[in-house]
Amino acid sequence: MKPISTAFIAFFMFIHLSQAKDMSLIKKIEGVYKKKFPNALMTGEKYESENILEIVPFEKDSAYLRFHLEFSNGHSCTLWGIAKEISGELIYREPQPIIPDQPCILTLFIEGDSLKTKINEVEHGCQAYCGNRGTLNAARFKLNTRKPIRYLSRLKSSREYKEAVEQPIQTEC
Repeated sequence: MKPISTAFIAFFMFIHLSQAKDMSLIKKIEGVYKKKFPNALMTGEKYESENILEIVPFEKDSAYLRFHLEFSNGHSCTLWGIAKEISGELIYREPQPIIPDQPCILTLFIEGDSLKTKINEVEHGCQAYCGNRGTLNAARFKLNTRKPIRYLSRLKSSREYKEAVEQPIQTEC
């Protein structure tokens, strides 16, 4: 009886791991990520900041993203929109560029134990979403900090979500 139980457990684990491996990036990373950290003003006054990333599945192969990143002296970056999953990465392309001919193109991908961002550095469109000391490039969120979004109905009622889903999804990156 024992060899059958061991074989069954091994088979079950193989099936489970195979399914997780085949799972879309969106399903693997959906949720909210938060990171609190000490920050300071130029005057030396100290305060606590919090970086937040929300990922909500939207349509097939797309997800709503919202970033709120904080930097020294009270500067921040805030960006929201719909990103497409392409080749194991989520790619956001600004539908209506704030800076003409320089759209913000942001890629979110897994690197080691973290989610990481990179921006198209040739065009500086993403900087329009940040203060002087902020950047959307190289933001990191540890995968093990992911939590389910327990406020999904409130999030979907937000101005940011409504604005994002009303925009056409940009597929050319």
